[in-house]
Amino acid sequence: MEKLLGKSLLLSLFFATLPLSANSQDAGSSRTGPVPAGTIPMGTIPTGDGKSLNAPVPTSEQTPSQESVGEIEEDRIRGLADRDYAQRHIATLEMWKDREGSRDAVQQAARDSDPEISGRAKWILRQWRRGALPDTPPEISRLLRSSDSPGAIERLLNRGQFQAAVVAVEESAGTINRETISRRITVALLQRFPLYAKLAYDTGSTETLLQLLDMVTDSDELALCRIRLMQLIEVPIDDSNLLPSSSSMWTESERRQRRIMLLASLGQLDQALTLAEKEIEDSHRINTLSLAGRWDEICDATHALALQSEPNSYEHAIRWCDTLVAASRSHRDTLVDEAVRELLRVDPESAEAARTLNVRWKCLAIHGKIDEAIRCFPESAQIQKSKLCLHAARPEMAFEVLGFPLAEIDSQLHHWIDSAIEEQTKVKTANLCEPVEKLLVLMRLLVATGNNDAGWLIAKRLSELPAGADNFRVRDQMLSELTDTRNGDWIRQLAYDENEDKLSRASMILLSTTLENVSEATFEIIYEALVAMFPHWSMDQRVTSVISLLEGDLPPDFDSTVDINRLLSFVVTPRVNRLAGMRMIRQQMARGAPLPLSIRANLEIVQMFWRLGQSNAATSCLNALAESGDPDAVVEVAERALHAGDLDLAEEIYESILNNLFRVDSSTGVIASQSNISVAGKAMVGLLAIARRRGDEAGEIKREQQLRFMLCGPSESFNDDVAGYLTELGEVEWVQDIYQSGLAMHLFASGDEIRLYNAARGYAMITSDQSPGESARWFDLAMTRLITSEDFRDSAFVALPIYVHRWALEAAIKEKDADEVRRTIDVLLSLDPVDIDLAERLLPLMRESGMGSIASETLKQILQQGAEQVSKFPLDAMTCNNLAWVAAKNDHNLPLARRLSRQAVDLEPASSIYLDTLAEVLYRMDKPDQALAIEKQAIMDDPDQWHLHQQIERFRISSP
Repeated sequence: MEKLLGKSLLLSLFFATLPLSANSQDAGSSRTGPVPAGTIPMGTIPTGDGKSLNAPVPTSEQTPSQESVGEIEEDRIRGLADRDYAQRHIATLEMWKDREGSRDAVQQAARDSDPEISGRAKWILRQWRRGALPDTPPEISRLLRSSDSPGAIERLLNRGQFQAAVVAVEESAGTINRETISRRITVALLQRFPLYAKLAYDTGSTETLLQLLDMVTDSDELALCRIRLMQLIEVPIDDSNLLPSSSSMWTESERRQRRIMLLASLGQLDQALTLAEKEIEDSHRINTLSLAGRWDEICDATHALALQSEPNSYEHAIRWCDTLVAASRSHRDTLVDEAVRELLRVDPESAEAARTLNVRWKCLAIHGKIDEAIRCFPESAQIQKSKLCLHAARPEMAFEVLGFPLAEIDSQLHHWIDSAIEEQTKVKTANLCEPVEKLLVLMRLLVATGNNDAGWLIAKRLSELPAGADNFRVRDQMLSELTDTRNGDWIRQLAYDENEDKLSRASMILLSTTLENVSEATFEIIYEALVAMFPHWSMDQRVTSVISLLEGDLPPDFDSTVDINRLLSFVVTPRVNRLAGMRMIRQQMARGAPLPLSIRANLEIVQMFWRLGQSNAATSCLNALAESGDPDAVVEVAERALHAGDLDLAEEIYESILNNLFRVDSSTGVIASQSNISVAGKAMVGLLAIARRRGDEAGEIKREQQLRFMLCGPSESFNDDVAGYLTELGEVEWVQDIYQSGLAMHLFASGDEIRLYNAARGYAMITSDQSPGESARWFDLAMTRLITSEDFRDSAFVALPIYVHRWALEAAIKEKDADEVRRTIDVLLSLDPVDIDLAERLLPLMRESGMGSIASETLKQILQQGAEQVSKFPLDAMTCNNLAWVAAKNDHNLPLARRLSRQAVDLEPASSIYLDTLAEVLYRMDKPDQALAIEKQAIMDDPDQWHLHQQIERFRISSP
């Protein structure tokens, strides 16, 4: 009886909208009058003798013979029109349940002339297309019944009903909704795959999720996601299943290109190359060859194409850039020279000259051809050429190109400033005139070479221009240039006018750049707090106090108890979330629900209280932030519990994070907090750490597997965040796999330069210690793709290649490849003639590998170049100090090191860094007592520097 009651309840729940024909009426029914179409009376359903209700669906072992299939289908169809009301329901239920076995019969019945039969059959088909199955939870069924739209499919996914989603996709084949449903699913998978993957793992439906992916995949990201999932659940991958079944909807070109990409991602480069040979377009073949390191073949191919290209055309520039890339990596010097000549041989009057300029100079620059890159620019491009000289550590040339002779700086600077300001006053738009733009470059050059007084004069004069929209543009641009220098204190002095009533947003942004790990939003919150707390303070008092607080110092006259409590009260006060749309607010009010509230505080403000030594305020602020629902704050609370050893509390919080993320709105079926899916990754890593600390092997395996399934997906932001968390756990190999798994896909994707760069950078940084050659290889591939991008500053095309060549040099040193070491050093010193990292870190490695003579030659070259620069720019304390430090670390020419170090200290006597260098030099000159005295002076200025304490102990041991 229990089973019968359960089946009756199921019938009553799911057949509330079952259609009946308008004139259909049970013979045994006591009702009179017609039954409205599309309805069925609710209530207890007659069960008869119960046998039919419990009749099992035929299994594979009970499959009827071929001869009886037709009779069974006919019986089922006739059952839909049985005179007995309950039997009609039972027949409908059985056919609905047995989709595989009754699908043909239902489709046939839907075309029956009997409206009772066709109505019930169409109802079954509609349920399948919705994804509604007999075992679908009642609450999901109610949601599905409320809509026939393709959007209902997301409700199934959000509840982990992947089998139902598969049914919906299959049943939508041939209908107008098929494309819309598939697209809905792919968008949902792209946005929320980590959550779906965890749901699938927890419910044992990972194979069903894979089946769904197989049916809807339509992009590189999902194609790779599917392969990752297949690898994880150990599905053998071969040519027959490399592509999903949905690939039947792709073009032949898409199938071939994605097959190449997937083979390359699996490391099957020979197979990928075989297929790539058939490509009409050469890009996939070139990409595959570059992955295999077969640069000679690429060189031949690109050179042939370059020779065929039209001179002065954009294609001509690109083809010769490709040739330079390949020839440089295959060490074909003659072809390198030819490519350089072609990139320089451009008619400046040609139609494409301006368009090709950027790709030509960038390609030359990343190969260390700095002088040639400068020659790409026309004579009139003084500003661009000068900036490139500055980026490539050629300050003397930068002054010369810009038109400001070094010998005239002292005598002519005021005149240059006056002339530029006069020209700017003639400009009637917000644009900067060329003299002012040149003056800003001059300011940066002066700062870079240590002439801070002259640089300050330019900054001060430009900031004092009369108020006006155009002049604010000049000031803001000038301050923006300063953000790339070490002169943050100048920005603090010039970013605002102390006579202003209100600090502008532009000023807040600039001021926040002078603070470490402080956003403009945080600066604004603390500024608003001080305005509310001290309305009579001057602008200068407010700004300097905000900076002091955010740096961890109490401002003068700021009470450590009363005022801290007032500040805490302000930042934890709730306010209406400005990001909540008016529609959401109206809906909340209509339901009588509270408006979405948040507090002003954020984690940066929590850290501010910690730096101030106000632990109670920090804890109160963090708790308030967590209670307001801020996911990052909740994670922070859990992390603190974990670090404190309270594993139970940490586990409870992490579990609550996951429960909240998987909470489904009862009215919409939408997973809550979708924008914070990466928090789920942090929680999973936290739970993994807890299992390890407890020695819970089973729990550790479970958490790791859940996380690996979540990382199969296409969400780069999620994977990057989790990679960062795993790095803290020491999971270097795992993190390498996370980054590496998507590198090939990004390499093959057209127009994907930024994503390739981000993935290559993450991979290179985590791999560089163990495999510097791999770091260099991938970062180099990413760099070669950036020459057509406009998303990077010009300085990147000098600075970023330096990382590539440092890693390549380290790999060559480990392999004891002296020829490669020499080649790489030449490129490095062309990019930066005074490369301090090379001199400090890599030259000692060269000596350890038996390349002492090369190391000595290189150090001599760096010191000679540096000494020449210092002689021309004697105020450059930083270069003096850096040269002294590398000489000391290499025990080379210590008298020169002492002279340079004293010069740096004389220029900036308060610098603990420069004092430490002088102490190191003196210690290596066997003067430990003098070194100790200087180091004690340094530590008085910077007592928090642990390195200085270590130095003192080291010098003390050697002192007499």
